[in-house]
Amino acid sequence: MSVFDDKTMKNLSKINQVVIIIVIALFMFGVNIAYADKVIDYGFEDWTGDADTTPGYIYGSDYLEYWNAHKAATEIILNGDSDCVGDAHSGDYYFHQQIQGSPNVPLFDACGDIEHGSVQAYNQVVSDANYPPDSGNDIDLLESINSDTMLTRFWFRTTGNWKTQIKTTGGNMGYNKFIRFITAGHGGVLIMLRVRDEPTTTFYIWDSTDLFSHQFDSGIDLTDGEWHSIVVRSVVNNRDPGSVTQTVWWDDWEMEGDGFSREVFVGGLESGGIFRMNIIDNWSATYPTTLMGIDIDDIEVWDGLPGEFIRADVDQNSYINTTDAMLTLRNSLGLSMNGTAWQTSDTTGDVNCDGTSNSTDAMLIIRHSLGLSMVGSGWCEN
Repeated sequence: MSVFDDKTMKNLSKINQVVIIIVIALFMFGVNIAYADKVIDYGFEDWTGDADTTPGYIYGSDYLEYWNAHKAATEIILNGDSDCVGDAHSGDYYFHQQIQGSPNVPLFDACGDIEHGSVQAYNQVVSDANYPPDSGNDIDLLESINSDTMLTRFWFRTTGNWKTQIKTTGGNMGYNKFIRFITAGHGGVLIMLRVRDEPTTTFYIWDSTDLFSHQFDSGIDLTDGEWHSIVVRSVVNNRDPGSVTQTVWWDDWEMEGDGFSREVFVGGLESGGIFRMNIIDNWSATYPTTLMGIDIDDIEVWDGLPGEFIRADVDQNSYINTTDAMLTLRNSLGLSMNGTAWQTSDTTGDVNCDGTSNSTDAMLIIRHSLGLSMVGSGWCEN
């Protein structure tokens, strides 16, 4: 006769099943999977005075014409330059771009001595670019973003006349492609600014299937000449057909608020994720009549979410591994968590967001820790 009742025996059976899987995992793999990985952290502090030779310069291009246009339209500024509006958001250097003057009447910007007439500055974050030829970043977004969540954030400051700017052909400027994500299959997702002489700035999360139907009011004057931040979370819901939920936060670096969200439909995800990102792309091929520039600093790209709610990383050691699975299973059995590293919160251990933490969550944590795909599993950690 067993010393345990039927309920306890069933629980022990569950433990045995999970323990066997965990032991196999530890011996076969023996790895921790970080729940968020910062794949780009760049503030222009390695500037050598030349984009062609700066070791980690974040922008690049496969085409010499585009690369030359980028260098002509931009400059890295050292703090204290009296021709510029202020200092870096952090550190000693920041990126300055003058919005494109007409090819026939290029604008001269004393900040960086910029004079050009290209349709855009081609600020492309792209791996293995032909230019710069011997330096530049070596981050491959396709290889580095392993989860279904990519987070992009940076600081920016507008200079010159943004509020009442008139394009060279008359009327208001077009829509600024503030951030443009390009998929492996050359589909696109855009965050677009609509700049007018208004108290707060409006923007769009653009979708090629219904264009500008989703306009949001940021609630902030983003063109007041002060440093502001943008955070964009891109979550892949489905790859074929492609569906991504874009969430944008302004001046909310840690994403403490709800942000502005929209599901968009995008092609090219069936062959991979995001392979290129353009920052401040163009103004729908329109040109300003007077100076309007922008400064950029402290660019980050994450695989996953930094500082997210406690779900899979139940001991909060910055890794999701089989220890988290064992703690989740222990908690689901109603055993005391005293003396363990379990961190109590409303969401601890609930990795499928069903409102409870149980053995199903423990199994999902094991699956994630082995580096297996979580698509279709119910995993909601990211």
